[in-house]
Amino acid sequence: MDWRRQIAQLEIQPVSSLDRPLLAIVSDLAGDRDHARTRQFADLLANQSHPQQITELVALLGIRDKAIQRAAAHLVGEVSDHNPNLFLPHLDTLVACVRSGSGPVVWESLHVLVQVAVANPRAVEPYLETFIAAIDGPLIVARDHAVRILARLASIEEIRSRVLAALHHALETAPINQLPMYAEEVGATVRSDESEKVRAILVVRLAEVVQPAKIRRLEAVLRRLPEPA
Repeated sequence: MDWRRQIAQLEIQPVSSLDRPLLAIVSDLAGDRDHARTRQFADLLANQSHPQQITELVALLGIRDKAIQRAAAHLVGEVSDHNPNLFLPHLDTLVACVRSGSGPVVWESLHVLVQVAVANPRAVEPYLETFIAAIDGPLIVARDHAVRILARLASIEEIRSRVLAALHHALETAPINQLPMYAEEVGATVRSDESEKVRAILVVRLAEVVQPAKIRRLEAVLRRLPEPA
């Protein structure tokens, strides 16, 4: 009996233990519309899982069944909120998902990479070019996550100039809806000898914005920028 027939015969069960095959559990979670059971199981995985179960979960991001793939992606994101270090052995796979995946697989893979970057920027440094490429990609959510990751990578001196150039480009090309968040992320990384470039970009972009709330956020970033050295 193949795995599709096995899944079809499963009843939806409460997710309270790790004693069933992970594929069966994730297939159940495919019907979890409000993600409450997904969050419950993510907590369980983050605290009690064996490394092999995380490996199996990451592998499901490449499964052909789209419902299971989406459920696995949401679960990956929730687990990373608890313990992103569980995914350190799988960064190559997650970056491959960013490059070749779609929809939730890309978003949640990047979400994990953001969480890892916050705790350990060096861990994601080898994938710098993937994050830079995402700035010009078609997925807005992917761009958002890439900006967050790059803002953390700016703490690494050896690549800082390359990262700042990418962040400047993100500010120059950001859709208006994304611009305030990007400005806040970039503004938090800027030093006094770097502030003139960011200020110049934001002044130009500010002229394009009509929504009062977005104007206030951008003006707040401009006020917080350090004075030029």
